[in-house]
Amino acid sequence: MAKPLGGRVFLKIDGEQLSVLGNITSNVGQTVTRETVTGTDGVHGYTEKPVAPFIQCDLTERAEFPLSMISAVNDATITAELADGRSLLLRNAFQVGDVERNPEGGSLGSVRFEGLSGEEVAA
Repeated sequence: MAKPLGGRVFLKIDGEQLSVLGNITSNVGQTVTRETVTGTDGVHGYTEKPVAPFIQCDLTERAEFPLSMISAVNDATITAELADGRSLLLRNAFQVGDVERNPEGGSLGSVRFEGLSGEEVAA
């Protein structure tokens, strides 16, 4: 039986579910970023640096999770349960960047969480 490729996403902070508007992106599973090293004689190779795993999405602000609580997230476990059955997991996660409230739409805009480690859990 076919599974959906995308669609519903459930995002939780320490087991408490948030309301996801959409636009969820993540690099969980990527551990390094590479940059090409070139010289005047051509390509020499590349360098590698570790990257911080992240989950980013647009959220609806709810009374249970106001902006003040979202921006205070620190040392949390964040899970994103995807429509295809996989889960993304951030450990020791914290909120980074500015959180902007849109009272007209009831949203918090794009909220980004980064962690010390992350992994993708198969269905």
